[in-house]
Amino acid sequence: MHKQAVEFEVQKVSKLPAGTNSSDPSPYESRNGINAGDGTAPVWSAEAQARGIDPRAKGDAAKGVQMAFVQHGYNHQFSYNHPGTRWAVLYSIVQLAQDVSGPIMLKRISKTLLFAAGVCASSIAFSVEPTTTNPLLSNPRPWCVGRLVFDRPAASEISNQRYEFRGEKLETLYNVPLTTYEDKVDSLRKELRTKKRIDPGNRNKETNHSWLEKELAPTQHSRVFVYRSSETDGVTLPFDTQGYVYDRGTLFHTIGEIGSGAIDRVQGIYDDTIRRIKARDNWTVPTESGFCFGGGIVTGSSRYTEEVSQSFALMPGRPASLVIKMRDSVEQDQNEPLTKTLPPLRAQLSRQPGHYRILREGKRTVAGMNAEEVLFELQDGGITSYRFYLLAPGDPSTLAKPHTAIQLLLGASSPDLTPEQATAPVDEAGALQVWDTLLNSLHLRPGAV
Repeated sequence: MHKQAVEFEVQKVSKLPAGTNSSDPSPYESRNGINAGDGTAPVWSAEAQARGIDPRAKGDAAKGVQMAFVQHGYNHQFSYNHPGTRWAVLYSIVQLAQDVSGPIMLKRISKTLLFAAGVCASSIAFSVEPTTTNPLLSNPRPWCVGRLVFDRPAASEISNQRYEFRGEKLETLYNVPLTTYEDKVDSLRKELRTKKRIDPGNRNKETNHSWLEKELAPTQHSRVFVYRSSETDGVTLPFDTQGYVYDRGTLFHTIGEIGSGAIDRVQGIYDDTIRRIKARDNWTVPTESGFCFGGGIVTGSSRYTEEVSQSFALMPGRPASLVIKMRDSVEQDQNEPLTKTLPPLRAQLSRQPGHYRILREGKRTVAGMNAEEVLFELQDGGITSYRFYLLAPGDPSTLAKPHTAIQLLLGASSPDLTPEQATAPVDEAGALQVWDTLLNSLHLRPGAV
């Protein structure tokens, strides 16, 4: 009996073996170590269906085949989630229906056409797989951000956030007693009454005027302090403001500024703003009009500026982040499309190690707004990462369409992570699924405006 040993190498990355002509990695040449395809079927298997129709398909004409669709941009497993595939199916059904006679068969085909049309129509917004199979999309729940809402994965965590309303920065402390509010108010009052303003025009000499200019009480459990730390003759300086609002165990801290010309109207300005701030549970989407921020809502419509920035760690411990930034849309935004920033963005990516490719770019709709997107994949050694960007300039005439910038960042090189930990936690199809699922869920909150 003779024993025979067979040695082989499993290649997990697309690289040519030693001695292979790298100048011509033909998709039909398997000896070069690369088999082009969709992750399951090689390219020549797919093209075989078009024999006799497409000259690139070698061999005798395929019997019964009358039309072939040349498509790309998706993996084998997710082919029927691609809008091009669905429209091709619908078109083919229509062509078949034209050759069918008889009322019964036509009735059945009509139902099929209606179903197919519904499926295809829903895919225009970029269809996706059911979210239960993607680890970044588990257990989605409605989440209010500004005046919009989207389905946020419940396992995600907020890694950074910032809110402004009418120029006031809004900060939140949760689950605090009323005494915490009282202590903070008393401490700030004492500090502002004790400190003396300086005169920059006189070598920062201390004056006899305390920092505190006015103390306001818009509600029983709210205080606003108007102050400034310096003053000099002939120079008009703005006032700083700080406020505290206590509502049902939640303490809000406001930080802002007001011009000296508005000091006579400061009482009315802060009465209006502070009285509209209410506490809310973050996972409860409000039904009333207003601007959502962390732990609260500024109720009612608005003629003032609104800004929100939220960053979500989609898989804590792994580099997977979603960043949403919104602010008032202005006329200048209409002349600043995403494509205008692409050259410097590409230049920045080109300076990084490895290489990048564009998975998708173009126009799309998000939350009823016209937008542009560009989706990058980056390869750096054994680390794969994705950088997806979207920009919607919004509409200055309505609060329903704010200027919106969204980023999805999956994977990132880090000295603290192994290549397996640093690479994106999902593959290309999974990354596209996360992006399209989250964007498709974003919409104006009913009653928000």
